[in-house]
Amino acid sequence: MLLRGNSEPKEANLHRIFGKEENVAYLDRRGAYIIPIKGEEIGVVETPKGLFLLGGGIDGDETDNQCIIRECIEEAG
Repeated sequence: MLLRGNSEPKEANLHRIFGKEENVAYLDRRGAYIIPIKGEEIGVVETPKGLFLLGGGIDGDETDNQCIIRECIEEAG
């Protein structure tokens, strides 16, 4: 999904995604993300939970670039 720079922002509950919940164990994990830009558009992934950047957690001894390529294939095909 590409968002135009002049479009109205979509309603999002970012605090629910990036905030911390009580009584939940969190694991620190390296991640890599990409912000694809084409003109005034930014590529994102749309899920039922909202809009997200392409990317995610690095697996094993993956490089940042390998992670981004894998995640883009998984998330955007």
